[in-house]
Amino acid sequence: MVLDNDSVLEVQKGATTLPLYCTVAILFIHNISLGISFYFTSVTVPYHKDGSEGYLLLTEEQISWYLSLHQLAVLIGSFLGNPCGERVGRKAALLISNVLTMLSYAAMFFAQNFELLLTGRLVSGIAAGMGLVLPIVYLGELSTIKLRSGMANSVNLFIVLGSVMIYVVNMVIPHKLLPFVPIGLSGIFLIASFALNESPQWLIRTGRLGKAAEVLRNIRGREYEGVDTEIEEVLRVNLSNNQTDQG
Repeated sequence: MVLDNDSVLEVQKGATTLPLYCTVAILFIHNISLGISFYFTSVTVPYHKDGSEGYLLLTEEQISWYLSLHQLAVLIGSFLGNPCGERVGRKAALLISNVLTMLSYAAMFFAQNFELLLTGRLVSGIAAGMGLVLPIVYLGELSTIKLRSGMANSVNLFIVLGSVMIYVVNMVIPHKLLPFVPIGLSGIFLIASFALNESPQWLIRTGRLGKAAEVLRNIRGREYEGVDTEIEEVLRVNLSNNQTDQG
């Protein structure tokens, strides 16, 4: 049987959407933490300049490294995100990103020297880079065709919310406690991640068809009749891609 997007669209009309929206809500938490990570230094640098509010006193040169190397770390993390997601799965890669985020900000909070502070900031950049593209890929493989673009775009908007949130939080909590904001958000994400499913497309590509079918029933509804259709479509696309690569 030859399948195409039209046949998948037709069977997906019978899918429930509530599990997908719950997934999006959990990814909101992850992306708010990302937005905070990108702008964390711009909020904390004034405290590092004069060593106030319990922050480590830094020289102008140290501040320059503190600001600039984070962008390089994000780039490195972005390159690592896809191989990591292909190796261990989308969900597991998101968990790794958030664990690294928690460890990095804990290191920055307890840092008594510039070396540890910079190491923490670099790790937070790698974690942010890993977690930047993964939600888009994950949702693209999890959601229905009609909801795919809207869900991916809405999740990305919460990165902007995170960038605004760090400035607001800076005005209402003790400044020394700022690292605990991304730590707390990542902790909440890790707890909520128990409700997340692995990407069915990744499971299919790694030969776990039974598990992929189970995930599709979880996110599309127990009465969903398009499980086999979606699996066959992914298998067909993967076969076509493999033949193209070999050709």
